[in-house]
Amino acid sequence: MIVPVYNAEAFLSKCIESLVGQTYPELEIIIVNDGSTDHSLKICEDYANKYCFIKIINKRNEGVSLARLEGVRMAAGQYISFVDADDWIERNYIERMMDELHDSDIILAGISRILVSENNRIVKEKNNMAAGIYKSEEELQLLFGKMLCYDVPFKPGVLPYACNKIYKKEMLIPWLEKIDKRINDGEDVAVIFPYLIHSKKIVLSDYCGYQYRIHQNSVCNKKREDAYRNASCLYLWLYDIFSASKHAGILLPQLRAYYLRMIWKRDPGIYMETNEFVFPFNKINKNSKIIIYGAGDVGRTYYIQAEQSGYCTVVAWADKNLEHPEGLDYALIKPEEIQREEFDYVIVSIRSEYICNQVHNYLVEMGIGQDKIILCDAGVEKVEDP
Repeated sequence: MIVPVYNAEAFLSKCIESLVGQTYPELEIIIVNDGSTDHSLKICEDYANKYCFIKIINKRNEGVSLARLEGVRMAAGQYISFVDADDWIERNYIERMMDELHDSDIILAGISRILVSENNRIVKEKNNMAAGIYKSEEELQLLFGKMLCYDVPFKPGVLPYACNKIYKKEMLIPWLEKIDKRINDGEDVAVIFPYLIHSKKIVLSDYCGYQYRIHQNSVCNKKREDAYRNASCLYLWLYDIFSASKHAGILLPQLRAYYLRMIWKRDPGIYMETNEFVFPFNKINKNSKIIIYGAGDVGRTYYIQAEQSGYCTVVAWADKNLEHPEGLDYALIKPEEIQREEFDYVIVSIRSEYICNQVHNYLVEMGIGQDKIILCDAGVEKVEDP
């Protein structure tokens, strides 16, 4: 059991008590103090002095992903499970989960949400995919086809939490080590879904023995100021992994929907724009130099996504109207000045399909190769030729 801890003194004792009281034998508990500034470390040390099977890692604050990695590296056992420091588990939680896991690569259970702001009301939340064992090619195809997006964009097929699961250590470590460290919201998703698509036998369970406390200071209740950058980093991390999978055809459409969900969750205003215009990450190479053609809604949205994701470099922004794009201080260039720039791609960012095609022809006449011209293909308005 790995418990990352950061300033959790108000809840930590209940969490640890639920772990030391487990009915499962030979349990190893590793508590990772991630630079807490309250009395969390003292609480951990008191329990470690009382129970020989509790180990403590004390480190500087670097975030939950690295805290989990340090804990997993220290673990002596073959199987790993995570518990957040403000949560707790039922007394027979590990024993029951291990019984259901059997010889599978992972088990994904449900949770019981404890809503502190509603007098500790309990809401059981289960995976939307049916409970059972998924191991045949057909069964895995069914699971992977709906794991991020079940029947509507904001409803995943499996619960995207790192807790309420048991993993194999040897399969888990590589993903914890490789994860893009810039991801600070969605770390669970960045590990769970790559792990799943590399699993050969998966168990989904309706058991809700994990008590998931939702309170004012919960991480899930905190809005990140860098929501757009974070969502883009998560998207690109999963895009590379999904693209290399034999299941890419069913994974990538779900990823786009999940990307939009991430943005909606943190910034509904930006979502309204991004919902129509997702930057064409899949059409250009990473670290490319690009020129954006068009400074309207599409161009503005593409610019923000490109800049905040760090995926490529915007070397110029062209438009016939040289006024600054709304809310952005960026000097535009005239279309005829494009050839003066050093670039890999021109991204034509215009709503109208007809005007997009006109711009495409104009760029070709300028001598720009068609392989360097990328047209907007989302949310375009189909306008009849005048």
